[in-house]
Amino acid sequence: MIYKYLLFIFVLYNLCISLFSAALGNNQTFKILAELDLKTKDISSIQSKFIQKKKISLFTKELTIEGMIYIKKPSLFTWHVYKPVRYGLVVKGSEISQWNADTDSVKTISMKNNPAFNAIFNHMNNWLSGNYKSLMDDYRVSVISEKPLSLSFAPLKSAASSDLVANITIMFNEDLRYLNKITIGEKNGDKTTLSFLDTKLDKQIPLTAWSAKF
Repeated sequence: MIYKYLLFIFVLYNLCISLFSAALGNNQTFKILAELDLKTKDISSIQSKFIQKKKISLFTKELTIEGMIYIKKPSLFTWHVYKPVRYGLVVKGSEISQWNADTDSVKTISMKNNPAFNAIFNHMNNWLSGNYKSLMDDYRVSVISEKPLSLSFAPLKSAASSDLVANITIMFNEDLRYLNKITIGEKNGDKTTLSFLDTKLDKQIPLTAWSAKF
């Protein structure tokens, strides 16, 4: 359960074909990602509402999930789901806690004993926090559009997510400081799209945000 949430959380990219789509050379790719890193490096915290839509290839109806995310660099991350069920997942350093309203119990595991969880969380945190250069070791990057800036990340065979993920697309807001949308296309044909609303940068985050149970 935790693995699936960490892998597909935003958490997680309209797979669209654009006339502007083109593969980048390594130097140009690095330049674009370095510019994005520069614009986001001084941001210490992010909080945002999200709407996640999960399209399962075998069904026509989408599953919609609503909630909040909270990120505080370097190692605090919260995923609170309000609808259609209440669910909480919190990462503090190497510790993951999860809670759901049905059982009303909090379960905690260590990522030190789960390298796959650790790798996927680090990638997801990089997408949301703006550390894009570090993703070049595991993804082939291409430009979908320049305005708004939208990038495609195709996992290399060596990437931890390559067995499940076909493509990840991220779309930025106008000033390139945070994301408007993330879309994950899975190899089985499923697709997860996360849209971010009312995003706040470097605003005070309530202490209750760091509790899996809410």
